Amino acid sequence: MTNLLSAHFARLWRSAWFWVGSVAMAWIAWRSVEGARTLANYGEPVSILSYALNFVLVLLIALPVFAAVFLNADYYYGVIRNKLTVGQRRGAVYLSDLILVASVGLIYTGVYLGVLLGFGLPQVGAGERFPLLPGWGEVAPKLAASLAVILAIGAMSVLLARLMTHRAVPLAALGLALALIFAARTADQMLLTPAEVPSYDEIVPIMDESGRTVKGYRKDGVDYTLEDCPTEPNPEYMGEPLHAALAFAQNFSPAGQAYQLYSDTVSGPVSALPPPPGVLAGFALGFTAAATGLGLAVFQRKDLK
Repeated sequence: MTNLLSAHFARLWRSAWFWVGSVAMAWIAWRSVEGARTLANYGEPVSILSYALNFVLVLLIALPVFAAVFLNADYYYGVIRNKLTVGQRRGAVYLSDLILVASVGLIYTGVYLGVLLGFGLPQVGAGERFPLLPGWGEVAPKLAASLAVILAIGAMSVLLARLMTHRAVPLAALGLALALIFAARTADQMLLTPAEVPSYDEIVPIMDESGRTVKGYRKDGVDYTLEDCPTEPNPEYMGEPLHAALAFAQNFSPAGQAYQLYSDTVSGPVSALPPPPGVLAGFALGFTAAATGLGLAVFQRKDLK
């Protein structure tokens, strides 16, 4: 496998697609710094750490497209057959592809975080003065979990690139990535739909215990605050077991994992709380194992003519 990886990385440094992706990641990070600096100049509470996980959604698009372009060139020029002819095993070929694509994901992540933190921390800061903004204690575990999510995205990308050899695969990879992001966002909204909603006849202003005027709910002539307002079943709520099944799918999907790291809002398997970063990393490693096992099994039998 050492020879396979050496050949991969030697070709990678000459790949225009790889360098375009690196420049794009740096530009996205710089735009985040610019946006945060603009907010800070207007006196808004801001932390550059609020942008630290944005790269995962970008990788969800970048890695499948890169893998489709870079790896499928091997089919067009007979490179895979040549590798097998000189004695390389199909499993080694597939695993070297996974290592390469995951490495590209790590490089892109390093570029993004290097620009974001290198320029953002001196200019914007980590928002230590604002307790409601994310701090290092919250962001660091998520960054650690993102390593497993990058591996899961890489496994998905290699599975698509190695099993689909048509020249239109890059477009298919792009379409799939966008569809997965849309599906993750939709699932997020469905999972956060409450089981019960306030039951009221009209919304009225009422006085709270401190004498402030707040929004109240009037039901049968009685005024309630949001906390003590009667509730009724929400017709839009997804009951069990569909709710738990969708939550599992969201946690198991690389798109769902990336969206959760990005937004921090998706429900966990059995509650309204997002899963801890360690749990999310476990799901990501589980997906990586499943996708890699499936890819190896199919690639072993794939006709490479």
